[in-house]
Amino acid sequence: MTDIVILSRRSYYRKIYMLCNNSCIYDKKIIHLPKHMRDLDNLFAALTKSSFRTKFHLQKKDLDYLHQKGFNTILEHTEDFVGKRLAPAYPDKDGKQTPYKGHPVFIAQHATACCCRSCLEKWHQITKGRALTENEIAYICAVIEHWLRQQSEVAKNRKT
Repeated sequence: MTDIVILSRRSYYRKIYMLCNNSCIYDKKIIHLPKHMRDLDNLFAALTKSSFRTKFHLQKKDLDYLHQKGFNTILEHTEDFVGKRLAPAYPDKDGKQTPYKGHPVFIAQHATACCCRSCLEKWHQITKGRALTENEIAYICAVIEHWLRQQSEVAKNRKT
């Protein structure tokens, strides 16, 4: 099982670890994620079976942007995008609020099914029609970070 350790509001992305009892550390406190949230191993195994989700990869310009800005900045963007575009109970233009290009996080959102409330409900069992909790936002950000780090690692291994 992959673990998600959420260290603080601004640094919960640093290491992605899901504790085996479906809890995680957030703002230095242990919080319990709802049992319906998938651990990352199960989620990414399911995502690899989707022909649509596996089409998404970071291009050179996206990787360059990611490395130029650094993970900390990109992850702040992640939290901002998720907070503004997904967190409300009824987001504006739901189903169309996430562009398919223009920022590495947008691509990661589509690749991880964190792009709209319908995908969050289908893939992550996070129900529509209510605002996301802080724990759910942290979980979504951790999923996106995991994918971004995987993509960065794959690109790094391709160069060597």
